[in-house]
Amino acid sequence: MIFSFIAITSLSFGYAVLETGCVDELLYSAPTTIQIARDTLSLGTMRCRETKMVTFHIRNTGDVPLLIVDVRPSGGCTSVSWNKRPVNPGQEVEITVGFEPCSLGHFLKSIEVVCNTRQHIHQLNLKGTVVE
Repeated sequence: MIFSFIAITSLSFGYAVLETGCVDELLYSAPTTIQIARDTLSLGTMRCRETKMVTFHIRNTGDVPLLIVDVRPSGGCTSVSWNKRPVNPGQEVEITVGFEPCSLGHFLKSIEVVCNTRQHIHQLNLKGTVVE
């Protein structure tokens, strides 16, 4: 008799419990494709210590579920959140980014999205100007 069991927790890329082997199979199967509605968003002019939130939209245009393994902002003034469940083909995921600048002037911040596509890492950008 063969037993199979799975315990996918937050240690396994933050995904909730899934069918047996699902995450591993998807990570090592054929990659999916994505479409990012806009990879650069402008926050315009903002004040130091003012927080602005924006949302990036990513659509799974492939044939297998999209797994976003990590979303990495380039600096400490940037926070990110997203639904950590697999995104089925044809569906969309939102990545919400918060930015609270602590220095004046123009900025261009990057956010790396690590996922199961051929490219593996996709870059999102925030730009704007911080004034007093």
